[in-house]
Amino acid sequence: MNPFEAPRPFPGAPVLPWPERTPPPPLPPGTAGIAVRVRRARFDSPNFRRSRAIGLDDRPLWHGLDRAVVVTAPGEHLVEVRDETGAESVRRVRATAGEITEWHMWSPASYGRVPGMLVPAGSPRRRPGPGIWPILLAPALLAAGPLLLAPESRAGRIAMLIYMLLVMPLTILAYSRVKGVIDRRYRVAMSTEARAEPSDVMFLAHGDVPPGLAGAAHGVLLLTGDTTLEYTRDGREIAVRPVTDPHAWIRWPALRIDGADRPFAWHNWAYRLPPGPHELLVTPRPPAGAGDQARITTTPVRVRVDIRPGETTHLRLTVHATVTVVSAAPSPGAATSLTSFTATVEPAPQR
Repeated sequence: MNPFEAPRPFPGAPVLPWPERTPPPPLPPGTAGIAVRVRRARFDSPNFRRSRAIGLDDRPLWHGLDRAVVVTAPGEHLVEVRDETGAESVRRVRATAGEITEWHMWSPASYGRVPGMLVPAGSPRRRPGPGIWPILLAPALLAAGPLLLAPESRAGRIAMLIYMLLVMPLTILAYSRVKGVIDRRYRVAMSTEARAEPSDVMFLAHGDVPPGLAGAAHGVLLLTGDTTLEYTRDGREIAVRPVTDPHAWIRWPALRIDGADRPFAWHNWAYRLPPGPHELLVTPRPPAGAGDQARITTTPVRVRVDIRPGETTHLRLTVHATVTVVSAAPSPGAATSLTSFTATVEPAPQR
């Protein structure tokens, strides 16, 4: 493996290496391990290999490809995989003392960027991506029409032109759309968190509100967390957020509902609430270890929602963050210092 793709822990992170085809590393007494493998098998994305940043409970721990083990306390944790666009997949993982729980980050083979999914090792694979099939299928369709006509005739030339301009791109587009539906269904089906016993607060991962959560005496508030980032390094704006910089790790905002603290993270959360008006207070948080020298500006937002019995109210909360850093060296992988952080929250009702 390319040494630049090997897992690299962030400073101070409790991470143990676990290369392929080697026995698992020993854990310190009384601790548990959560291993994440960023897959590179033939069922992964064929376009290019994208490094990820792996975090636990909103703390970035390592970045790269392949596999590493996070040493943590036994119990439930939220494991995140982030790419250059944000939180790609978030899952709830139960860690057992003295054991290593292994998860795989699958990336669907598709054209363009399609979000991957963090699943337990040994889970059913998603269907193979389009791969070479559209490339083989489109020319076959391209040749089918003109072969039915005389190639020298005007009708044959027109048919050839139509196939070249319409059939080939439409075939690839249709296949990609169908594949996208399959990928989304896979993400929902593998979100076992949404099939847990109904409770007043539920982390749903990529799933939907479970049936029966809302009733005659309650409604459901479905919150979807998302983030955008403008990242400037040494005075130059970078188009995509680097997974190698912990300052590009935008933390979950703090959430209060009717004055009470509630858990929240990226992707889907469901809150069972009594009918009537409720007030949300959403406060962005700066990157961990920002330091006293950085200029921090966070703007909380208050949102009023009306909950109806037996219904689900869906609200998307997007944190728009701006991060400015200076690097200690010209190298792209050099350590950075945060100089400024600005964040606002945009609430948007969803249908």
